Amino acid sequence: MVWGYIIAAVASLAGAAYYQKKMIEDMKDSQSGVFVNKAGASEGLRLIYGRRRVGAIKVWKGVTRSGAKIVNTVGYDKLVNQTAKDNQHGGDRGSADWLHRFDVWGQGPIEEIETFHIDGDEHTNTRFTGRSHPMFRSVSYYGSSSQTAPADLVAAHNEITSDMKGNNVAYSWNRFLLRQEDIQFNGEPNVTATVKGLKVWNPATDPNDSSVKSWSNNPALCLLDYLMADYGKGLNESDIDIASFITAAATCDITETIPSQLTNTTGSALSYYYNRSTGELESVADGATLPNYRTYQTGTSQKRFQCDIILEPTDTTQKNVEKILKTMKGSLPFSQGKYKLVLEDIGTSVKSFDESNVLGGLNISYADRSKRLNRLTVKFPNRNKNFEDDVVAYPETTSLQYSNWYAEDQSEDLHNEISLDGVTDYYQALDLAEFITKESRTQMFIDFKAQPEAMVLEAGDIISLTHSTPSWTAKEFIVRELTINSDLTVNIKAQEYDSSIYQWGTKDAEPEEAWQFIDPFATPDSINNLTLTQINEEKNDDTVLTHISATWDDIVTTTNTVDRIFIGYKRSTDSVYDWTTMPAGETSFVIRALDDTTTYDVAAYYQDKVGKQSDIVSAQLSMAGQSSGVGTAVANAASALSTANTAQSTANTANTAASNAQSTADSAASSASTAVANAANALSVANSKIAATEVENAIANNVTNIDGAKITTGIVNAALIDTDTLAVKRFANVSSSIIDHNGNNVPLRTNQSAFYRKATDFSQFESATGSFCTLTVPNVRNNATYTTTFAGVLGDNTGIYVEYSLDNSTWVQAQGGLQNITMNVGTFRSYTFMYIGQITNMTTQTNVYWRVRFQTKHRSTYLSLYVDMDNTT
Repeated sequence: MVWGYIIAAVASLAGAAYYQKKMIEDMKDSQSGVFVNKAGASEGLRLIYGRRRVGAIKVWKGVTRSGAKIVNTVGYDKLVNQTAKDNQHGGDRGSADWLHRFDVWGQGPIEEIETFHIDGDEHTNTRFTGRSHPMFRSVSYYGSSSQTAPADLVAAHNEITSDMKGNNVAYSWNRFLLRQEDIQFNGEPNVTATVKGLKVWNPATDPNDSSVKSWSNNPALCLLDYLMADYGKGLNESDIDIASFITAAATCDITETIPSQLTNTTGSALSYYYNRSTGELESVADGATLPNYRTYQTGTSQKRFQCDIILEPTDTTQKNVEKILKTMKGSLPFSQGKYKLVLEDIGTSVKSFDESNVLGGLNISYADRSKRLNRLTVKFPNRNKNFEDDVVAYPETTSLQYSNWYAEDQSEDLHNEISLDGVTDYYQALDLAEFITKESRTQMFIDFKAQPEAMVLEAGDIISLTHSTPSWTAKEFIVRELTINSDLTVNIKAQEYDSSIYQWGTKDAEPEEAWQFIDPFATPDSINNLTLTQINEEKNDDTVLTHISATWDDIVTTTNTVDRIFIGYKRSTDSVYDWTTMPAGETSFVIRALDDTTTYDVAAYYQDKVGKQSDIVSAQLSMAGQSSGVGTAVANAASALSTANTAQSTANTANTAASNAQSTADSAASSASTAVANAANALSVANSKIAATEVENAIANNVTNIDGAKITTGIVNAALIDTDTLAVKRFANVSSSIIDHNGNNVPLRTNQSAFYRKATDFSQFESATGSFCTLTVPNVRNNATYTTTFAGVLGDNTGIYVEYSLDNSTWVQAQGGLQNITMNVGTFRSYTFMYIGQITNMTTQTNVYWRVRFQTKHRSTYLSLYVDMDNTT
């Protein structure tokens, strides 16, 4: 895509290879920050196009005794939870129990705020609507240029004045109640909103008035608004090829067939099915549509391309344009003095070329193999999951398509992962994954010079080429780049065109969110048989890239359905993993471009459909280097010396045989001298690794390798291998240990776990304070590091500590995690806490004692503690 850079008369059009590169770069820009509440009036205004869930920007907050009842509803765009409860209990209280906030959503005017989520629960949840008092109330303004300040808050709080109108800003006045008898918030609430964003101009319906706007998530119209708006690029209408945007918008609105909504097909009612909108468990009748599943879907069709995106004010105009273009397979070339929107789509040839209008020869080239894919994973915010991050892969590793491509690619998994920030629909994400993967496999390019008649072409046009040299007849290409020369000839760069990659393929139904509870307290089974294998990939320039292939067994769980898989890796000397998200059903992943002669830790776990995570399993692999070892150097030295001895013997025999063989002997002697010199050089190499006397002894005894027996008998002893760096290609299949601070052998790692539950059926909760999940980790080396995981199903608690001791008497709080934990949410929930630190000051001790201590208040149905100690640090 070209943006803001116009060189001579060049027009360019990007293909999927460009998309792939940019999307990989954007993977680090995680979606997770979108839901985080930010504080500060200096934050820039976001632009929301389409429909997205966003976190609040808190620009003001204050507390009052008065609940600031709504007296006059005129001027407000939306009222939430304004009920009789507010009129009855929303008045003055004995203390400052009302928290008021101004939460900003973005640039206005917007179409609507559909729902709020408070600490993860919708505002319709009985947690807020089913209480005796109004726990949450919201008053929203959609950002018109004439909106007024909330009069009832102006009257209730002296920091708010009537001048605080927030014109052109979409925001909410949110009010929360802290009621000691019925606490519903654990600290200051985290609020998100599902927002239908900015209104846009549709030149197809209002061609003469760009000020007429209405809401749409059509990507072409969203891009047009961004290019023309004051809060965007600010281009004039005359700078834009409006007709191309009208055509592109119509293409985006083409409807495609999708599977119908899922229903209960079990033949009987489903019990205990969680409805996330109400927060209640309900029964689903046989044949009824499953709650929570694509509730917004109508029928079995939808528009091909939709744009639901958040544009941050800190990003450049170019980056924001690129984000919108990704949602519709689009490019924005500058052609004939205007910006033109071009979509990758099925088309027909607009011009034919042959040897009569092609000047000179053809230059045929192919893209680098690194751009070729046989599988792609797309990360996107899924509307069906409240816009949480989700992943979809094409093709599935179990499919015939993948098997065929895998075979074509010499049994190499050419897999990549990209991010699509503006795509929120599962089927659209799957379609784009299919397009990018297929397009990456059509990477033949041609360059040629054409007659001036080619000046009518534009980037994105399809052409046909007939040429005798490659024996082509009307072979189709898509124009990627045009350059008009001073003599009016045209240089054309085009890519092989395959119409089949643009077709909307048949889609399997989006996987169901399994909201039926099997056992909400059960920890999912762990991933089994995590296996690591080194892969060396030799490139054309003779460089070697080192990868790790991680494989595991197909996940079979006795709890809830697998939702997604997480694979992390790090150098063993690092403390933080780099994590990748993968869809359910995957059983392998390749970690690419790693350092050789480096040890890596790889970890894996998965999350089920109700949010429970399996225990982390890990494996370690020491990457083999590319250099030869000591044994090779000694063997080379011995071989060279043997060659020298043979040559010298031949020379002596020749000298005594006859005087007429003198010349032959001289020649042999010369060869012997050269061989001896070579032996000396090889010996010098060996000396750099082992003392010369040991190598000489080995050679004198005709030894071609040095094994463990010779090391222990003194031929090569430990003092001679006392070095900071030792190049070892691989270790034998043996168990290993390490010397601890007392001089004893201890394992490289040691771990223990413990759990506690009040009742085997989880029907009762524990209320006693004190120590729980006590355990002892033996064989610990001084300076060992620990990774400790404390998890449980917890209610209201005060003063939870995770601690360890070297003597089972004096206790120390574990590092790297929360301590003095307090929970006041009024219900039982699953929690997981992790701690990472180091054990020091061990003298003669080898045991480390652990416990979870409840100091003041305890409510739990299940507790677990897992401690892993690494003695190698």
